[in-house]
Amino acid sequence: MIPQQHLANLFAGSVLNTADFHWGVTGLIPGQTNIFRFLLGEAHCTIGRSPDANVSLPSKNVSKYHANLIVTNGVAILSDLGSRNGTFVNGRRIFDPTPVGEGDYLQFADVELRLFRESRSEPDYTCVSEQQETKWLLSSMQRVLSEREFEIHFQPVISASGDRYGVEALVRTSIPGLESPLRLFEAASRLGQSGALSRLCRQEAIRQLDQTSFGGALFLNTDPAEPLDGSLVQEMKTLRQKAGSRQIVLEIHEESVTNASMIQDFSDELRRNRIAIAFDDFGAGQSRLLEIAQVRPDILKFDRSLIVSLAETTSPQAHLIRSLHACAKDLGIRTLAEGVESETVIEACRDIQFDLYQGYAFGRPVSAQKLFRSQDA
Repeated sequence: MIPQQHLANLFAGSVLNTADFHWGVTGLIPGQTNIFRFLLGEAHCTIGRSPDANVSLPSKNVSKYHANLIVTNGVAILSDLGSRNGTFVNGRRIFDPTPVGEGDYLQFADVELRLFRESRSEPDYTCVSEQQETKWLLSSMQRVLSEREFEIHFQPVISASGDRYGVEALVRTSIPGLESPLRLFEAASRLGQSGALSRLCRQEAIRQLDQTSFGGALFLNTDPAEPLDGSLVQEMKTLRQKAGSRQIVLEIHEESVTNASMIQDFSDELRRNRIAIAFDDFGAGQSRLLEIAQVRPDILKFDRSLIVSLAETTSPQAHLIRSLHACAKDLGIRTLAEGVESETVIEACRDIQFDLYQGYAFGRPVSAQKLFRSQDA
């Protein structure tokens, strides 16, 4: 740990802004509607509630002298000054002097700011964007995780006979900047909350299906960075009890399949609790055939990037897909084609004899109410 006084002495006399660029912070103050933007012009910049602070934040939850920010030679160091409600960097509370950089989210109690850097050649005025709300990552994720501003949509999984085998639960939110599931999980991952988001989605999917008469399988997702450990096993046991007799399929991303022995133990424990395992996005990255042969998941989901290539019957991937599919069937693994969007691809998948199908050709992800209303109609 670097002593606070040592940091102050080390950077005394230096300036935050080099000859080439400005450092600054921008954000929204609680109770105000205008965007707050402040160019940092001192070597030792104090942030707090006091009017004497270099960056004064008029919030009762911010300490009088809450934190300070020191920058030299392009390196920024943020330190908490013993505040009551804490200083956070990208959602993580800091206790020691912490390096921060351009684009990082700095939170002082209930005030969220974003650190930026701009060229001195840029005009020195505030640019107002109609999409500023997309930049407030911390507050947006707070709305998702704490206020549950998200929806679970369900996409049909169809059997080779054309019957609805099950549905996959997928998350959606209307919060600006996070509408894409990829962006949503990227934001959650940056804040170390991707596991928490996955858990909430699984719980909500079970809750919503409990309110319908649908009895098919439910496919639930894990995040690639989510540990496949005892806590996940315990969570799935709890969900198994809530789901009654419904079949549950837990999807594991290919990136997570790195240790065959560990995955085998994990899979065995879930199967003892009547939970099936699917390897997701097979073929999107390094296809771990050895691990697949050892673990033998219940279902192998062939990635969309492979399946769409079947639209060209002479594509070099077509022979590869047939070979991989044959290997899976020899191991007793059911196969699922993802990203099926055209009749040509449907026919190619039928010719290969995939067991299950999923994609826009069979239905887009929609709310439970819409999906099961169409089923009852």
